[in-house]
Amino acid sequence: RTGLRIVDEHRATLGATDVLAHTAAQRTELAQLGLRVAVDAGSARAVFEWAERGRASLFLIRPVRPPADEELAAALAELRQVSAEAETALLNSRPADRLLARRSALEERVRRLARQAAGPLFAPPAEPPTVDQLSAGLGDAVLIELIGTVEDDVLTAVTVRDGEPRLHALGSRQAARRELGALLFALRRLAFGHGAPEPALEQVMVRTSRLEAAVLGPLRDVLGDRPIVVVPTGSLRSVPWALLPSCVGR
Repeated sequence: RTGLRIVDEHRATLGATDVLAHTAAQRTELAQLGLRVAVDAGSARAVFEWAERGRASLFLIRPVRPPADEELAAALAELRQVSAEAETALLNSRPADRLLARRSALEERVRRLARQAAGPLFAPPAEPPTVDQLSAGLGDAVLIELIGTVEDDVLTAVTVRDGEPRLHALGSRQAARRELGALLFALRRLAFGHGAPEPALEQVMVRTSRLEAAVLGPLRDVLGDRPIVVVPTGSLRSVPWALLPSCVGR
């Protein structure tokens, strides 16, 4: 949490989009470390918190706006220009001592001005909702947040029902991806009319049942017949949820 706070505070002072993207990558690495620690500890609340912090790494980047302080805005603009000129000179093996010295002086000036800046430039990022806050918005619905870890090929889910978070091990992430790929292939065949329609439709039904068993099978007791809110992991974003047998009409 301290690492994320430091990254967020540092990012609040930056204006260049490419640098903001770099800090987002650093933030993601920290969030993934926190997620692994939470999964190892077996705490559903901690896993939910860190999964949300990881997802927030890109969404927390605020639109780039110039600072309200005119002197700081001018210093930042000059710093970017001098930095670009210095990089070009170095790449073309031209003398860059004067530019590098000017860049150092501008960096120090920006740091000094930034410490005195106020307003939206340093607005803290929004915190992800807590389980209790989320439960108030869910009502009777059940949240399923899917988490796939590349390191150990494990697909995990956090469910929230009536304010109670639970952690579930679903099985292999790669196996779920294979079932999804087979289902999408069968759907394309059906959509484009390749082969007889009856066997193609039957293949779709078989694949939807297999995919459901891989993703939702261990969650049946928690889901019951309630509405569900699914937060998919990246590799399962294209699941046609409404086709899964237990989700039809839900």
